[in-house]
Amino acid sequence: MGVEMMLKIKQLGEMSPKMVIGVFEHHLNCDLKGYPKLIRKKDLTLFGKIIKIADCYDAMTTPRRYRKKTFQPEQALALMVQDKNGFDPILLKVFIGIVGIYPIGSLVLLDTKEFGVVYETNPDSQYIIRPKVILISQSEGKRRIGPSVDLAEMDGEKTTYKRSIVKTLDPKKYHVNIVEHFL
Repeated sequence: MGVEMMLKIKQLGEMSPKMVIGVFEHHLNCDLKGYPKLIRKKDLTLFGKIIKIADCYDAMTTPRRYRKKTFQPEQALALMVQDKNGFDPILLKVFIGIVGIYPIGSLVLLDTKEFGVVYETNPDSQYIIRPKVILISQSEGKRRIGPSVDLAEMDGEKTTYKRSIVKTLDPKKYHVNIVEHFL
């Protein structure tokens, strides 16, 4: 269906054959299992491998009519990393480097018992689990947007981090509207 839809779009330009093939391939694993079944073996295209990663991540982290449960971003990435034949390992590593273990918009609980919303991933790969967050404070029954902090920041003696992520949280469960923290 995706290929048929792509072929109906008139003004795709010179990228159209690559995009159409990528859409055709995006449910195939690197070992060529999946669908559609191929008559003869061939290497998957770069577009197909990229679309597969993005589609799978989106399907796991956003609600669907056919599935009520969604995964937190780090849970989805962990499952994708464990799937040895499904994804190109180099492209998956690049994808994780771009979106981060804690993607922008993730609600997180810190070891200081503070809540935060991730607003920027750390560009330094050694700090991939230490994004920048906007703190959420609560006093007198009202939630307030607090300061932004870099989770790579260390204490005065440079021996421990000031804050670390304990886990991600479901914003709906905590009645947090993520969008209002970016406005």
